[in-house]
Amino acid sequence: PKRGGTFVANRLASLSAGLAIGFAMLIDTQDASEFLPPVIATGFAGALSTWSTLAAELSELIKRKQWRKLVRYLGFTLAVGLILAHRGTVWAARIYNGWGV
Repeated sequence: PKRGGTFVANRLASLSAGLAIGFAMLIDTQDASEFLPPVIATGFAGALSTWSTLAAELSELIKRKQWRKLVRYLGFTLAVGLILAHRGTVWAARIYNGWGV
């Protein structure tokens, strides 16, 4: 199965979530507490379709007993996702501070 599209979509979702959380943490008002839950909920709902696709792709690898591909794909997906989510929070701080807000 072709997994490139799912991988890219999930990585963009990770980066977007990191940016949203980063900006929400930097906003110095009570609006941040009202802003963060909808962002997380929307991000979760939006990512759900690509995560279910990821699960289907992993299931296919299991059916084919392609264990190495499974471990590599899952490990790479999780590792890069976490890195991009973290980078998103860092970039949010840099953007926020660069705007002089």
